[in-house]
Amino acid sequence: MNLPETPSRHPCSQRGDRLESRQPGELPISRRPPWKADRYNYTTIGTTPFTVRVQETYTYAGRDGAVSQRDTQTYVNGLAREGFTQGFNWRHLGNLHFLDYPECVHTWCATPEPRRVRFEFDPQNREYLASIQETTTGGTVLTDYATTFTYHPNGMPATVSHGNGVTDSWRPQGNDFSSPCGAGSRS
Repeated sequence: MNLPETPSRHPCSQRGDRLESRQPGELPISRRPPWKADRYNYTTIGTTPFTVRVQETYTYAGRDGAVSQRDTQTYVNGLAREGFTQGFNWRHLGNLHFLDYPECVHTWCATPEPRRVRFEFDPQNREYLASIQETTTGGTVLTDYATTFTYHPNGMPATVSHGNGVTDSWRPQGNDFSSPCGAGSRS
């Protein structure tokens, strides 16, 4: 006899419109501790040996456990040197909304206003990019990287208009693929 599993025994839990697969007793992705990765480089300058360690710490507090922050710290012969932090912000459908420029966090670093790249999507079809801009974290637009996107009926890009007046265009090929046909042309 086949009995339906009860939610408490099922290895998947419902989160929004996505299933998150995890083992019983395992923390949800958004509550897991940060993940750290270390890289070591060994070099000799003149006759002096140096050990350089780069440690990256990823925090997964974004939508459905997506990365929300990356901290990078460098060490030379065990002493902390440069450090940087970078933020990520996700839209509810999983598209990247903001990508913060790495911001230096060490004491001797100049601290200009933090900058980010903002990805806007078409409100009618949320899978299609509408614009890409560089902004301050306060929202002031600094640069328009791409101001207009158009798409072929199959969803492939047709044109991208850049903030400097250059328009890239693609034409459909066989098998619903597109190829560049006017990359770099000014309108």
